Amino acid sequence: MPTETADCGLREHERVVERGLAGQVNWYNHQKGHGRITCDDGRTGLFVHYSGLLTPRRTDGQGNAIELKDGERVRFDIADGDQRGPKCVNVVLE
Repeated sequence: MPTETADCGLREHERVVERGLAGQVNWYNHQKGHGRITCDDGRTGLFVHYSGLLTPRRTDGQGNAIELKDGERVRFDIADGDQRGPKCVNVVLE
């Protein structure tokens, strides 16, 4: 579960604005290292970058890293992000 001390994926000017949320990975492109998450409260399209993942890396059997899979359940915090909007940080698998 995300913790207040981790704050994985934050830049210096960003701050966590919500903690302890849950949702599902909409899509994740492991080659580009980012994707989108839908929150259980109905918010959609929340940005997630590989730098915000606390989830241990897995491989696809051929040595390629896969950080998240489409449809996986995750817990996360939301940071204020930048001009593009909020982003998910401290992301872990449920």
